[in-house]
Amino acid sequence: MEVPIWLERALCDPARKAGQEVNLAAFLEPSGPVVAGVGTSLVQVNQDGDVRVVGLNAGTKHSPGPINTFTVVESGPLRFAIPGSYTPGIIECSGRL
Repeated sequence: MEVPIWLERALCDPARKAGQEVNLAAFLEPSGPVVAGVGTSLVQVNQDGDVRVVGLNAGTKHSPGPINTFTVVESGPLRFAIPGSYTPGIIECSGRL
């Protein structure tokens, strides 16, 4: 599922104007290491608001914005981006969306 995010955290050209539509995935700020995952898709929401996700690596993207390289992760209906480039086919990470 695509989720719009605030422009100040957008992984897009910062020259975009307020009110313009952008088609981006949510952004996860990792709170720990991003590692190779094992098993099926998993989205676990912890009481402190962090999420733990295991999902498929949907590829690395490049942007002219403030975060130049990010990896898209898909876990069930959830689709989000994490900063950096990762090669494992399945990724496990945790943080805040």
